Formats: sequence, C-alpha cells, structure tokens
Amino acid sequence: MSYISNLTTSQIPQLTTGQIRSLSTDEVRALTTAQIAALTSAQIGSLESRDFIELSSTQISAFDGSKFSDGLLVYGDKSSLLSPTQVQGLTTAQLSLFTSNHLAFFDTTDIASLSTSQLDSFSTDVIANLSTRQIKALTTAQVSSLSTGKIVALSTAQVAALSTAQVASLTSAQLNALASDDVKALTTEQVKALTSTQLAALTGTQVALMDTVDIAALATNQINQLSTGAIAALTTGQVKAMSSAQLNALTSAQLGAMETADVAALSTRQVSQLNTAQIALLSTAQIVGLGTAQVKALGTAQIAALSSTQLNAMASDDLQTLSSTQIKALTTAQVSALSTAQIVALSTAQVAALSTAQVASLTSAQLNAMASDDVKALTTEQVKALTSTQLAALTGTQVALMDNADIAALATNQINQLSTGAIAALTTGQVKAMSTAQLNALTSAQIQAMGSAQIGVLPY
Repeated sequence: MSYISNLTTSQIPQLTTGQIRSLSTDEVRALTTAQIAALTSAQIGSLESRDFIELSSTQISAFDGSKFSDGLLVYGDKSSLLSPTQVQGLTTAQLSLFTSNHLAFFDTTDIASLSTSQLDSFSTDVIANLSTRQIKALTTAQVSSLSTGKIVALSTAQVAALSTAQVASLTSAQLNALASDDVKALTTEQVKALTSTQLAALTGTQVALMDTVDIAALATNQINQLSTGAIAALTTGQVKAMSSAQLNALTSAQLGAMETADVAALSTRQVSQLNTAQIALLSTAQIVGLGTAQVKALGTAQIAALSSTQLNAMASDDLQTLSSTQIKALTTAQVSALSTAQIVALSTAQVAALSTAQVASLTSAQLNAMASDDVKALTTEQVKALTSTQLAALTGTQVALMDNADIAALATNQINQLSTGAIAALTTGQVKAMSTAQLNALTSAQIQAMGSAQIGVLPY
C-alpha cells in the first residue's frame, strides 16, 4: 500500500510539489476526499494532467474552493484538463470562486453539462465573459435559469449569439432586464422566435428600439400580443413597416393606443386595408390626424362604418376630398349628423352625388346652410325627394336658385309646403313652369304672397 494513503490531513500540505508530481495515477486515484481538501494551491497545480483527469467527480467536489481555483490556473492545456464527469462534480462553492480566466477549462460540452445551479453560481463577470461559442452551447434550461443581473451583464455579441430556441426560453423578467443595446442587438430571426408571453411582457421602450424589419417580421398572432403601451411606443417608421395583415390583426385596444402621429403616418394602402370594425374604433383624435390622401383612400365600406362622432370630427378639407362614390356610401344617419359647417364645405359635385334618400335625410338646418351653388347643383330627382318639413324650411333665396324644371317637378303636396317667403321669391320663369295642378294646390296665403309680376304670368 502506498505511503500516501497513511498521511493525515496535516501531513498532506507538507508534501513538496515534486512529491505530488511524482505520485502515480493509482496513488492519485486513492486520495481520500479529506486529503484532497487538504491540498494547497501549489500542490493542486503540480498534479500531472494525466493524473488530474483520473480524479473522480467525488474527489473533484472535495477540493477547497479558493485553493482549487488558484491551483487550476497553473495548467497550460486548460481545455482538456477537466472531463465532463468532473465538471458535473464541481460544487457551486467552487464555481462561485472561478474567474473569467477559468472559462478556458470549459469547452462547449462542459458548459452544456453544467446544472442550472452550477451555472448560476458563476459570478456575473464570468457569465459576461462566456464566448459566443459557449453561449450557443447553453441549454434552454440553463438560459432560463440565469438571474436578471446576469442577463443584464450579457454583451450585445452574446445576445446576438443566442439561438432562436434560447431566445424563446427567456422568461419575461429576463427579457425586461435586457439592456437597450441588447434589444437592438436582437436579430430578426430572434424576434420572430419570441412567444406570445414574451411579446406581451416587452416594454414600450424595448419595442421602440427594435428595427423596422423586426416589427415587420412578426406574425399576426405575435403582433396582437404586444401591450397597448408597446403599441403606443411604436415609432412612425415601425408603423409604416407593418403589413396590412398585421394591421388587421391589431385588437381594438391596440388600435386605440396607437398615437395620432402614427395613424397619420400610415400609407394610403395601409389605411385602405383596415377592416370596418377597426375603422369604427378609431378615436376622434386619430380621425382628425388623418390626411386628405388617407381619407381619399377609404373604401365605401369603411366610409359607411364611420360613426357620426367620427364623421363630425373630420376636417372640412378631408370631407371635401371624398369622391362621389364615397359620398354615396354615407348612410342617411351619417348625412343627417353632419355639421352645418361640413354641409357648407361640400362641393357642388358632392351635393349632386347625394342619393335621394340622403337628400331626404338632411335636416332643415343643414338645408338652410347650403351654399347657393350647392342649391343650384341639386338635381330634379333630389328636389323631388325633399320632404314637407324640408320644403317648408327652404328660404326664398334658395328656392329662387332652383331650376324651373325642379319647381315644375314638385308634387302638389310638396308645392303647398313652401313658405310664403319662398313663394314670394319665385322667379316669373319658375311660376310659368308650374302646372295647373300645382297652381291649384297653392294655399290662399301662398297666392296672396305672390307679387304683381308673378300674378302677371299666371295662365288665368
């Protein structure tokens, strides 16, 4: 039996480095855990590499942490010194004393063999100095076990080196802990790998730091997971980069959270692709923020989906840009809800485009607000569609502007609804155009309101 086995823990430290170096492989394997723990840093460093590799994981775990960490640094060929089995035998106490200089002892296989508790026992500085190859070797379980402090310590190069599976394994707390530069360092493929839970946890600040191509790469079932705060933080460039499918996938809450400047930045194509439910949910501020080109890009279904409140919020120049087709798409409820200022802003072409049902829905105040050219623009069919209430509200000035054919087209139960002021304003041409049936339908008050010139052209 070797003399070594009889040495006490007090005697072991007295051995010279030469004596340690001369130990046979069998003698090294025979060292007890107590003897191993008694070895000094210098003695540990003097063990032959061929002998060191024969130590069992139990013996490895017996080394005094501080002496072991110092002793290891003596070895030249570090990468082949520890076997995967020995690596698994390292205690958290030993690993906690390792420095970045010890990382050379761990190849990618060794790194992957570390338990989550072993990995987490590394200091923040050690984690921050893992090579990109070592980072790539980490298992998803190891990655998700890292403390937020160690995640913060990762360099942009390390973050960029993470595989998509590793990125998908990050916890919400870890993602939130990523520094601004690290968020910027995420590749498009990494961003695409983020789960719904992860996306929902991203802060507005983090989302705003992402490249436009990263945002554009998100699937529809990812984009709708972003928080309203994240949506509000999107830059105009990021919003512009979104596809129609992504925009359609946004929830009502997300769309409502979008800043007016971002809505205003949407291209005409993007605006035209919003579904009717989304259009109906736009705030008045967002509607006001739309440019004339965007308003012009709205489809007929989108126009019809606007609420009265939204339509009332539309600026006059936006309203004036509506085409005849868009005007025709307005519901009667929308038309009757237009403000008098908006009615005044309508062009003659837009007024002429109103359907008879739309014309019949106009309020007396709206009719009275019509500009002279708009009244002239009314077609005969539109005039025939006016209700008794509307006809009674027409001013003399407006009636006098109508074509003779328009007056002649009024039914008897319409002509007798004109006010005495309107009758008095009729031109002689309009009176001459009236049929006998219309004249017979006039009330005595209307007849009395006629002037001598009008009476003079009557057929009787």
